[in-house]
Amino acid sequence: MFYKIPYKIREKYREIFTYYLFYRLPFLFSYIPFLKRKLKGFNCFITKDYVTKIPLLLSSIVENFYGVQHGHLWKEKSTPMGDLGFFPLYVKKIFVWGEEFKKRFIERKIEEERIIVSGSPFYVNLFKRKKRFEKIKGRVLWITQQSKGVEDEGIYIFSRFLQGFKMAFSKKENLFLIIKRRERENIKIYKFLLKKFGIKNFRIIKENLWDEIEKAEVIFSSFSTAIYEALLLNKSVICVFPEDLPSPFPYEILGIPYTDDPKKISHYILNPPEIKFNKEKFKLFFENYDNPDIVFMKIEEHLK
Repeated sequence: MFYKIPYKIREKYREIFTYYLFYRLPFLFSYIPFLKRKLKGFNCFITKDYVTKIPLLLSSIVENFYGVQHGHLWKEKSTPMGDLGFFPLYVKKIFVWGEEFKKRFIERKIEEERIIVSGSPFYVNLFKRKKRFEKIKGRVLWITQQSKGVEDEGIYIFSRFLQGFKMAFSKKENLFLIIKRRERENIKIYKFLLKKFGIKNFRIIKENLWDEIEKAEVIFSSFSTAIYEALLLNKSVICVFPEDLPSPFPYEILGIPYTDDPKKISHYILNPPEIKFNKEKFKLFFENYDNPDIVFMKIEEHLK
């Protein structure tokens, strides 16, 4: 329903729509006699694919309403980038990816007994995947993360990246930029910035993310969780993130370099870094990452 509203109106009144669709409606619905009788014997399990499609009003109807962490969860008040994993408030139980993320939910006053550390169910096919492509020299991948509510930061970060790419291209002309866009994302801003910086050797795609990660020589993003997928596929990955902000805790712990300095970005493009994968540290954020079957076993165990 939300995405059928014309884009300009939707963006102008986003905060109002969000407030009423996701927070006030559940409260108002609770006064309807029929909806006071919870639908029992019915499980509603909401994943990241439906986070913007199913308002929280379901939580006032369905007794067994479960959720899964669907994105980053930063240390509280550490960054203006938003709480991309904090959803929803009204679930019976929330399945989170790792102990580090669990701490962030507790920090936000979610009762510990409602939080289950299961690991992420979204990477299962990644581990069953066989390698399909070889690395292509000079292929630079930017994974977009133009999240709602943080568009200004996204424009700043992408601009800094493009400055670095332009510097690198002046030294190495066989570079080619692939931009992996997200569904329902407004790509006009990307095209505008690419034109502004005079970058012509690029392609914006919607193809399979993992295919593109395999093909890339080096991968950049801002705060997309695809950074971790690239890390699991043993790729050179860099986060474009303001250096003067408090450390974005996953990157520092996992040894993923991050910067918003165009000169450093250019250096990383020309000299893709090797990142030493630390299994134990990775498990702090993605428990059971190496055994996805256990992830689903833990989820099924608590769907009662």
